[in-house]
Amino acid sequence: MDGNIRMLGQILNNSNLGGFISSLIEENDIQSVLETGTMDGTGSTKVLYDALLSKPNPKLFSFEINPSYFSLAKKRYESVEWVKIYNGSIINFHDVTIQKIDTARQKWLDEDLKNYNSSQYINLDDYSFDLCFLDSSEFCGFQEFKTVEKKTKYVILDDTKTLKHVDTLEYCLKNHECILNFDGDRNGWACFKMKES
Repeated sequence: MDGNIRMLGQILNNSNLGGFISSLIEENDIQSVLETGTMDGTGSTKVLYDALLSKPNPKLFSFEINPSYFSLAKKRYESVEWVKIYNGSIINFHDVTIQKIDTARQKWLDEDLKNYNSSQYINLDDYSFDLCFLDSSEFCGFQEFKTVEKKTKYVILDDTKTLKHVDTLEYCLKNHECILNFDGDRNGWACFKMKES
């Protein structure tokens, strides 16, 4: 792994969420992980990578729609065979229903649309995971969750107090086992164990 790239990551090993991720992976049979929102690979991706290092058969699949961030992350992990970084998304963004948003968020949405249109949609029909860490676009958190709900044992939602995961959090609190709902840290985050339907 290339350690000479400037770090932009927000979730680090010594953060509350970083420590929780490490403990969750260490204390449970978690070897295959999906992440949305790689950024440059120095935040949650690095935490997940470090936590999976001791596992006998680790797999990390991470998705980033921003081409600049994708390039940085791809370079950082290009020598690690079990880490796959994709310039793509697990949802078809054109199927996302966007509520009325303010002018500031409209610029954000326009940028996301541009990035989605230049990246690829990855179909997950044939995949399953032990853990999914969802932290990408502000506008499609619930759609991402519904894509992985029946394909994973655990889900971590980042930014539960923002538009991204407000609906996801409400749904999960009603339908799945809450391991931790930490709304006092950053923009909030939560972890759920999926109940079989």
